Amino acid sequence: MCRLYYIDIIKHIALQKIVRNYSGIVHPGDLAPVVVYINKQYTSKMMNWGYLLNDKMIYNARSETILEKVFFQSVYTQRCLVPVSGFYEWTKHDQQVCYELDKPFYLAGIYQKGRFCIVTTKANTYVKKIHHRMPLVLLGDDIQKWLSPEFQDVLKVKDYHFHLQLL
Repeated sequence: MCRLYYIDIIKHIALQKIVRNYSGIVHPGDLAPVVVYINKQYTSKMMNWGYLLNDKMIYNARSETILEKVFFQSVYTQRCLVPVSGFYEWTKHDQQVCYELDKPFYLAGIYQKGRFCIVTTKANTYVKKIHHRMPLVLLGDDIQKWLSPEFQDVLKVKDYHFHLQLL
């Protein structure tokens, strides 16, 4: 389950053209950049992380049930990319662990009314040692596919080899 991530865009020139000079740790409720595909071009928008439901904030959507839940109907029309440099999970003993790749990557997201949720999935080989869930990571062809009508093909666990850093 993703409840904290960070962005260090300044180090990653490939993303700078879309998300200009945004760096920092992002918590649920924070304003953060997401990438959307509108009018045949990628553009960034600043949105708050988390949908509001009565007095609760919903900041993750499970990939296994996202297509069935009315609350997450925006998955059919409003998908986004959440640029990250790493994401955090916690061990059973409350130790923080950071997962990173050698390059910037995206998390699958959905959005509505200026807010976004991160799509989560079952943990892959590298994350399940710490936690049973993780954000749905997008690399390569999956980035464009997530924003296309064939997005459902992306809703599965990927076994990316993360660098693990205990904090």
